[in-house]
Amino acid sequence: MRVAGRASSQLPIWFDSGYKYMRFTRNAIVNNQPGSNGAGFELSFGPALVDNNIFVGSGSGTGVTGMDASGVTYAHNLVLGYHGGSVSVYGLTGRTCGDSRTCAISNWTVAANLLLGGTTAPWVKIHCDKHGSHGEDLVEHDVLEHNLFRGTAADFSRSQDKSKCTKPAGVGLTSNQDVNGTNDFLITVDTSRMTLSVTPSAIVSESGCVAGRPGGEFDFTGAKRSLTKCTPGPLDGLVAGEVRTVSLIPTQGAAPPIPPPP
Repeated sequence: MRVAGRASSQLPIWFDSGYKYMRFTRNAIVNNQPGSNGAGFELSFGPALVDNNIFVGSGSGTGVTGMDASGVTYAHNLVLGYHGGSVSVYGLTGRTCGDSRTCAISNWTVAANLLLGGTTAPWVKIHCDKHGSHGEDLVEHDVLEHNLFRGTAADFSRSQDKSKCTKPAGVGLTSNQDVNGTNDFLITVDTSRMTLSVTPSAIVSESGCVAGRPGGEFDFTGAKRSLTKCTPGPLDGLVAGEVRTVSLIPTQGAAPPIPPPP
């Protein structure tokens, strides 16, 4: 899929009720109306791979949301300007997702992203521990690692009454780097020309992400990624202090690999 989305008032990309063996890669979602989210996932166990995309927002929206949604690998993306935070894997309503199983928010992997949302909102919001109708854990095997993020500390709370809790045992937060106050990591978007310019700081080489993981074949431009050195975000080979400008208009580039059959 190759999309250059603009000016949506709510949710420009919404995968609802049955994404399975789906890949969403090398797309740009920009210039949405204030309060709009970037991409949403709902009512499915997946799996899905969302990689090497650029999400640019404004206002109170959130970069990527999951409600009663599982099985999403979110890797090498850029989330920029969403004042409501970068990631929300949150809603648990008790609905069922196939085989009469209670929908969960499990098996999320959020890795090697540039999650540069607002500075006053949690960079990630995750639901508290919760159990399904058969006693199963609904919040488990969720891993967030090697991301560069902007925002306040991770938030763990309940969707109904917003009450807070400690981090669920099924959630792992590992080696995520806080770039709050890092004024030399600059990203600008020219929506009239549909270009994005990145001037990274030295922290771009400190994420600890691993080359060759999901999303590690091609970057946003279609260029092959390094097999030995991992760069977080959708553009491979960023160098501290060097400006990199790319077009946000989709190009043919390299075709993404076809997902394996079920």
